[in-house]
Amino acid sequence: MTNSVAPSAVVETATPPRRIPGEEGLWVFIFGDMTIFALLFGAFLVARGDDPSLFVASREHLSLAFGTANTLVLLTSSALIALSAQAFRAKRAAAAVQMIAGAELCALLFVAFKAFEWHDVLSEQPNAAGNPFYVYYFGLTGLHLLHLIVGSVGLILVGRSMRLPNKNSRFIIEAGSCYWHMVDLVWVVIFPLVYLASS
Repeated sequence: MTNSVAPSAVVETATPPRRIPGEEGLWVFIFGDMTIFALLFGAFLVARGDDPSLFVASREHLSLAFGTANTLVLLTSSALIALSAQAFRAKRAAAAVQMIAGAELCALLFVAFKAFEWHDVLSEQPNAAGNPFYVYYFGLTGLHLLHLIVGSVGLILVGRSMRLPNKNSRFIIEAGSCYWHMVDLVWVVIFPLVYLASS
């Protein structure tokens, strides 16, 4: 009598398909927003090419300290949001909410620094409206600030969704986080373009 050995069962672990955070509509909106900024950056470069000496001289009146501080603040906020997402996935909702609160504090610091910077520029350059450099400077930084304020409201919703999860929490958290990273990315382009580039 032969002993038949049943072949060992092969257990297949199904890995969930990789997905892009958020929804398709969100990414259409984000890429549309970034396209608008890209066109404005291109227009800035063209205008700078038409009168490079004016742009270089005007840039000297900007505060590199404020620009650098705002860059560090936004990079910190993005890091906090990324860490909050990790904490939320690890079921540490309280820590995740605290990190979102830290990102909100960074947003408030950004607004405060920008207000002081704008005040200094307008005090030193009362005729800024007639200078193409300052028209682009206030246009780009003002539009970015508007996006930052919208993103801050989104972060409030993200924090609430982490604290009180519901069926829409995943979308709100992913949408708010992705939008904020877009705001951060736009500033990372504005900073060297407006504050650092000389030609």
